[in-house]
Amino acid sequence: VDRQAVPAAGLDPAGLRFGWDRGVVGNGDLGAHTWSNRWVAVAVAYPLVLPALTAPAGERLQACTDRLGMQAEAALLTAGLVTATKVAVSRPRPYTYVPEAERPADSHYDVSRDDAFLSMPSGHAATTWCAASFALTDYLISHPDEEWAARATIGFTGSVFATTTSALRVEAGQH
Repeated sequence: VDRQAVPAAGLDPAGLRFGWDRGVVGNGDLGAHTWSNRWVAVAVAYPLVLPALTAPAGERLQACTDRLGMQAEAALLTAGLVTATKVAVSRPRPYTYVPEAERPADSHYDVSRDDAFLSMPSGHAATTWCAASFALTDYLISHPDEEWAARATIGFTGSVFATTTSALRVEAGQH
């Protein structure tokens, strides 16, 4: 991890390459941080709950357990790619550009941690998009004759979980 010494005034925002990055400096909503963690849990549960709701009676428990291993594999691959990319990119989180007095008093905003320099890509966003993609793909494969409205609903619901999580991470000042 490419750690930097963060002065009390924060890193210099002039070092940010993109204008949209400057727009999120100063975000640091602890509530958004907490809610993003909750949305991740909901999104990860979604592909396991979905078969319980859509499988024929008597097959629901088996449908959920059948998917558990596949979803775990997808999640582990995603986590590995995210971790490798975070270390390769080693990008400071937006809160590292905020003066110390304005940062939330929470360990998730501690600029002395390696995590403060592992902003991109978002693990929360990648996890929720992986779960949403898994849920939709699994549904399309296991319900090949389903009408388009049901398929669209499954995809839309997963997208809401993932988009909400991603937006909350930005509002939390983590990305």
